[in-house]
Parts: sequence; C-alpha cells; structure tokens
Amino acid sequence: MATPSGIRPPHTLNLKESPIEGWKLFKQSWENYVVITDILKKDNKYQKAMFLHCIGPDAFKVYNTFNLAEDDTTKLQDIIAKFENFIIGETNESYERYKFNQRNQLSEETTDQFITALKTLSPTCNFCDFLYERKPSQRQARHRNKKSWNAEI
Repeated sequence: MATPSGIRPPHTLNLKESPIEGWKLFKQSWENYVVITDILKKDNKYQKAMFLHCIGPDAFKVYNTFNLAEDDTTKLQDIIAKFENFIIGETNESYERYKFNQRNQLSEETTDQFITALKTLSPTCNFCDFLYERKPSQRQARHRNKKSWNAEI
C-alpha cells in the first residue's frame, strides 16, 4: 500500500511479541517516513490520521484508551508521547540487566549476531550510569576481583 507520495508507510506496530522492541522499530520507521514524505508540512489533522492509519488495529485499540481530545488540540507529538509512556513506561533496570546477563550465544548464532543481540538488550540496562555512579576506588576494586564484578552487574 502506497501513500499519495508513493512511499510505503511503515509496517504496523507489533505489540504482541516484544512491545518495547516493536515500538522502537516502529518509531524509527515512522521518523524516517516523516522525513521522506514531508508529513510535518501537512496540517495536524492529516499528521494524526496518517500516524493512526499506520499503527494498525491492535495499537489503535490502545490509542482509544488514552482519552485524548478528538479535536485538533491534540498534537501528533502528544500521541507519540502517550504510546511511549504506555509501552515503555518506567524501565525496570534490574530486570533488564538480568535479561542481558542471561543472554548466551546460541549454537547456530554467529558472533556478529550475538553481539547485535546484546546491543539491542543493552540500552535499557543503563550500564554506563550504573558503573560510573560509584566512586573510582569502588570501580577499581571491582576490576581486581572479576567474580564480584560479574556478580554486581
């Protein structure tokens, strides 16, 4: 399905398998689509209608729960922020670190595929903040004892 500009819109938002990953992929695709089609030059009503058309029926049901004004006062950015808050919300860093640390390389997986999988898990872990919120002497002590370092993370 192509739009009046001839550019195919992003695939619908997948909320079933991995909602956070689905949202991030959809949002990236949507942002590219906005640039390519110059949607921001259109009026607010058109922008919202195109976004709601692209998200698909499952995400549209979620949108209907947001209790946003149906008039032109609701901006596209408001809708996107609502989805962001609904899908991602507050990240449980402990759980995200647990998922990261439990991820092992699969036998059929190449090293590059494994590294890519780790990179997709790492943004929600906030490892940099976690490691550098401590004093330098605490970080050095953890480096000396690898077992305690791995257990901490």
